[in-house]
Amino acid sequence: MFETDPTIQDASNSKRTQEITSLNDKYVSQKLFADEAVAADPGLSYAPSSAGHALAGYKDATLQLYLLGGTAAGVDCTVTVTIQGTTGLTIGGVVQWVDISKTCLDLNTGLSGAISWTDVGIVAESEYLLAFGSLNISHIRVAYDWDVAPVSTAGKIAIWLRDRAL
Repeated sequence: MFETDPTIQDASNSKRTQEITSLNDKYVSQKLFADEAVAADPGLSYAPSSAGHALAGYKDATLQLYLLGGTAAGVDCTVTVTIQGTTGLTIGGVVQWVDISKTCLDLNTGLSGAISWTDVGIVAESEYLLAFGSLNISHIRVAYDWDVAPVSTAGKIAIWLRDRAL
C-alpha cells in the first residue's frame, strides 16, 4: 500500500491501493528435461512427458533448448525438435496436440515461423531460446526425435521452461 498526501482532496473519496507484487513479476522456471545423454533411439519422445506441462494460469512461456546430435559408427545423427500445445480437447479419449512451433519468436535470430529446430553430429551443440506469448492453451510439450540412434558418441538434450503470468 502507499500513502496519499492528506492535503490533496480526492474527488471520489475512494481508497487507493498499489499492487506490491504484480502478475508481471510472477514466473516459474523449471527444468523439463535434464541434460540427458541419449545412447539408444527412444523413438519420438516428449518432454516433460506425453501429457505435457500444465500452464496453470500462465500465458507466456520461454523455452531454452540444448541439443547435441551425436554419432553412430562415425555417422552424424540428427535430433529434431518441435513444440506442441493443446487446449485439452479429447476425441475418443485421446488428447489432440497441435504443432505450435511457428508461433514462437526465436530470440537467437529475432525471427518467427520456424517449423523445427535441429542439431547434427558432435562438432557443435545448438542452443535455442524460444519465446511464446499470449498462449491460450492448457498444456505445452516438446517433441524430439533422432533419425538414427546415437551410440558411439551420445546425443544430448536439455530443456528449460520459464512460465510468466502476464
